[in-house]
Amino acid sequence: MSRSPEDTIAALITLSEDLGDDESSPSAELESATIRIRSILQQRQFHFVHLECDPFIMDSVHWNLRTPVVLNAVRSLEAMGNILCLQRPQLTPLIEPHVRKLWPFIVSWIDYLHPQHHVSTERMPHVPIS
Repeated sequence: MSRSPEDTIAALITLSEDLGDDESSPSAELESATIRIRSILQQRQFHFVHLECDPFIMDSVHWNLRTPVVLNAVRSLEAMGNILCLQRPQLTPLIEPHVRKLWPFIVSWIDYLHPQHHVSTERMPHVPIS
Protein backbone atom coordinates (compact mmCIF):
# COMPACT_ATOMS: atom_id res chain seq x y z
CA MET A 1 0.00 0.00 0.00
CA SER A 2 1.41 3.37 -0.96
CA ARG A 3 1.63 6.37 1.31
CA SER A 4 -0.32 9.56 0.83
CA PRO A 5 1.66 12.48 -0.62
CA GLU A 6 1.45 14.20 2.78
CA ASP A 7 2.90 11.16 4.56
CA THR A 8 5.67 10.85 1.99
CA ILE A 9 6.63 14.52 2.41
CA ALA A 10 6.57 14.13 6.20
CA ALA A 11 8.89 11.12 5.88
CA LEU A 12 11.28 13.08 3.64
CA ILE A 13 11.36 15.92 6.18
CA THR A 14 12.06 13.56 9.08
CA LEU A 15 14.72 11.63 7.20
CA SER A 16 16.44 14.76 5.88
CA GLU A 17 16.45 16.29 9.36
CA ASP A 18 18.01 13.07 10.69
CA LEU A 19 20.74 13.39 8.06
CA GLY A 20 21.20 17.06 8.89
CA ASP A 21 21.99 16.08 12.48
CA ASP A 22 24.62 13.59 11.30
CA GLU A 23 27.27 14.47 13.89
CA SER A 24 25.36 12.70 16.64
CA SER A 25 24.02 9.73 14.65
CA PRO A 26 25.82 6.43 14.02
CA SER A 27 26.90 5.96 10.41
CA ALA A 28 24.54 2.99 9.95
CA GLU A 29 21.56 5.23 10.78
CA LEU A 30 22.79 7.88 8.35
CA GLU A 31 23.18 5.33 5.59
CA SER A 32 19.71 3.96 6.32
CA ALA A 33 18.16 7.44 6.13
CA THR A 34 19.99 8.15 2.87
CA ILE A 35 18.78 4.86 1.38
CA ARG A 36 15.20 5.59 2.42
CA ILE A 37 15.29 9.08 0.85
CA ARG A 38 16.77 7.61 -2.32
CA SER A 39 14.05 4.97 -2.37
CA ILE A 40 11.33 7.61 -2.19
CA LEU A 41 12.90 9.89 -4.80
CA GLN A 42 13.44 6.97 -7.19
CA GLN A 43 9.80 5.91 -7.17
CA ARG A 44 8.37 6.64 -10.59
CA GLN A 45 5.06 7.81 -9.17
CA PHE A 46 6.65 10.19 -6.64
CA HIS A 47 6.48 13.90 -7.30
CA PHE A 48 6.00 17.03 -5.25
CA VAL A 49 2.31 17.18 -6.12
CA HIS A 50 1.54 20.08 -3.77
CA LEU A 51 3.88 22.38 -5.68
CA GLU A 52 2.41 21.64 -9.11
CA CYS A 53 0.23 24.71 -9.32
CA ASP A 54 0.57 28.46 -9.54
CA PRO A 55 -0.57 29.78 -6.17
CA PHE A 56 -1.53 33.15 -7.63
CA ILE A 57 -4.39 31.61 -9.60
CA MET A 58 -5.89 29.80 -6.61
CA ASP A 59 -9.04 31.00 -4.86
CA SER A 60 -8.56 33.96 -2.53
CA VAL A 61 -9.40 31.79 0.49
CA HIS A 62 -5.81 30.51 0.35
CA TRP A 63 -4.40 33.96 1.11
CA ASN A 64 -4.97 33.26 4.81
CA LEU A 65 -2.01 30.84 4.46
CA ARG A 66 -3.69 28.24 6.69
CA THR A 67 -5.46 26.04 4.13
CA PRO A 68 -4.28 22.47 3.57
CA VAL A 69 -3.22 23.40 0.03
CA VAL A 70 -0.84 26.09 1.28
CA LEU A 71 0.39 24.13 4.29
CA ASN A 72 1.16 21.11 2.10
CA ALA A 73 3.04 23.30 -0.38
CA VAL A 74 5.10 24.78 2.48
CA ARG A 75 5.92 21.28 3.75
CA SER A 76 6.93 20.23 0.22
CA LEU A 77 9.24 23.25 -0.07
CA GLU A 78 10.71 22.34 3.32
CA ALA A 79 11.38 18.74 2.26
CA MET A 80 12.93 19.82 -1.03
CA GLY A 81 15.05 22.48 0.66
CA ASN A 82 16.26 20.07 3.33
CA ILE A 83 17.36 17.54 0.75
CA LEU A 84 19.10 20.19 -1.35
CA CYS A 85 21.06 21.36 1.71
CA LEU A 86 22.34 17.90 2.59
CA GLN A 87 25.86 17.03 1.65
CA ARG A 88 24.87 13.71 0.07
CA PRO A 89 26.11 13.48 -3.55
CA GLN A 90 24.03 10.34 -4.12
CA LEU A 91 20.82 12.35 -3.59
CA THR A 92 21.65 15.28 -5.88
CA PRO A 93 20.85 13.54 -9.19
CA LEU A 94 17.56 12.34 -7.73
CA ILE A 95 16.28 15.70 -6.43
CA GLU A 96 17.53 17.89 -9.29
CA PRO A 97 14.94 16.68 -11.86
CA HIS A 98 12.15 17.61 -9.45
CA VAL A 99 13.63 21.08 -8.93
CA ARG A 100 14.10 21.63 -12.65
CA LYS A 101 10.57 20.48 -13.50
CA LEU A 102 8.96 22.56 -10.76
CA TRP A 103 11.21 25.62 -10.90
CA PRO A 104 8.54 28.07 -12.19
CA PHE A 105 6.13 26.85 -9.50
CA ILE A 106 8.80 26.98 -6.79
CA VAL A 107 9.51 30.61 -7.65
CA SER A 108 5.78 31.39 -7.63
CA TRP A 109 5.28 29.71 -4.25
CA ILE A 110 8.22 31.59 -2.72
CA ASP A 111 6.81 34.85 -4.06
CA TYR A 112 3.31 33.97 -2.81
CA LEU A 113 4.64 33.21 0.67
CA HIS A 114 6.97 36.22 0.79
CA PRO A 115 6.23 38.59 3.68
CA GLN A 116 5.88 41.58 1.33
CA HIS A 117 2.40 40.35 0.41
CA HIS A 118 1.30 39.99 4.02
CA VAL A 119 2.78 42.93 5.94
CA SER A 120 0.20 44.83 7.99
CA THR A 121 -2.40 42.08 7.56
CA GLU A 122 -3.81 39.49 9.90
CA ARG A 123 -1.95 36.91 7.78
CA MET A 124 1.53 38.05 8.81
CA PRO A 125 1.85 35.66 11.80
CA HIS A 126 1.26 32.74 9.41
CA VAL A 127 3.98 33.66 6.91
CA PRO A 128 6.47 30.77 6.85
CA ILE A 129 9.26 32.78 5.23
CA SER A 130 11.08 35.38 7.29
